[in-house]
Amino acid sequence: MERKTAKFQQDFHEDQKISCAILAGGKNIRMNGLNKAFLTTQNQTFVQRLIDELKGFDEIMLSCASPDEYKDFNVKLVEDEIKGIGPLGGIYSCLKQARNEHLFVCAVDMPEVKKELVEFMTQFISSDYDAYIIKTGTKLHTVCAIYRKTLLVAMENSINNKNYVILNPLDEGNVKYINLKYSCFSDDIISNINTRDEFIMYNDMHM
Repeated sequence: MERKTAKFQQDFHEDQKISCAILAGGKNIRMNGLNKAFLTTQNQTFVQRLIDELKGFDEIMLSCASPDEYKDFNVKLVEDEIKGIGPLGGIYSCLKQARNEHLFVCAVDMPEVKKELVEFMTQFISSDYDAYIIKTGTKLHTVCAIYRKTLLVAMENSINNKNYVILNPLDEGNVKYINLKYSCFSDDIISNINTRDEFIMYNDMHM
């Protein structure tokens, strides 16, 4: 039985290396084409904010559609092998190129993600699971998760079958759902910014 804790135990080990990927290859349709990676809050772009937050981990990757836009960032740039298939394409390409067995992913429009959340998630890593997905209520956050290379074949099969929903390959593996209810984190840490109105509201709250 899971137990709610006021503070998680900080037993993340330096030798437990993971890669991190920021997903920035979306079409930004609800933002009317404005690239969310370069939205600015507190004089810092979303993408730089996340890079700075994750820089303590072994590897940072940036999934993007146009690498030239990001050439000034000191991270590994990864283009989707199969374009236009949503987050699955970015997750698959980054997981395939990651130098570690486990890959943490988050979307570039999640500016509140903190390294402490990733460290908390790594505590659940074991040989029993292929993915670790954040859960709030009944919602599964597949773009705030840790994936293991053991899922690559299932992802390839889904892509070949033109089933681009990330939950599909998860059916082929063992998944640990991490409910934020049993942690010291609020749901705000994984909130994402989808529209211009949401961005204006977010900036007003963080002035």
